[in-house]
Amino acid sequence: MRLLALLALLIAAPAQAAPGASKPDDPDLTLDSACPGGPAAEALAAALPTYVKELVVLWPRAGRLKGADPCVPVARLTLVDHPGRVLTLTVLRFPEGTTPPARDFRTLRDDPIPRAELEQAPDPTRPHLIVRISGALGTPREGLESAVDFLELPSLVAAVGAVR
Repeated sequence: MRLLALLALLIAAPAQAAPGASKPDDPDLTLDSACPGGPAAEALAAALPTYVKELVVLWPRAGRLKGADPCVPVARLTLVDHPGRVLTLTVLRFPEGTTPPARDFRTLRDDPIPRAELEQAPDPTRPHLIVRISGALGTPREGLESAVDFLELPSLVAAVGAVR
């Protein structure tokens, strides 16, 4: 009898909506927005890999950096590595001649988005393309480097660089 009463309560209870799908949060980007005269955001996102050996690939997306002058198109995706670290891979496409040097490994404790990040300019023929991989503030350099080892950076830079 109690089981029937419980079942009747469950049936009469208002239905609760299922939680929404997870999605990235990119406070430093204007997503789905292109720079004047630059490549379309959709084309940049399409140039990103959908599969990376040994890593989980999530949420390919593109846009432009907020507040950057000159405008900087960005292609980004989220990765999950073996230890379960959530990492962000970003390809910054600076206008030629305005590229700051890649900053290697650093931690940004006081940034609005505290993080550890590793920057590289993997193709000397395309120095305006910087690849940045970021993780939580405590992510060690080796953790970022090991994820980069699974990425084929020359292919990635060539694909993003070829987008017009």
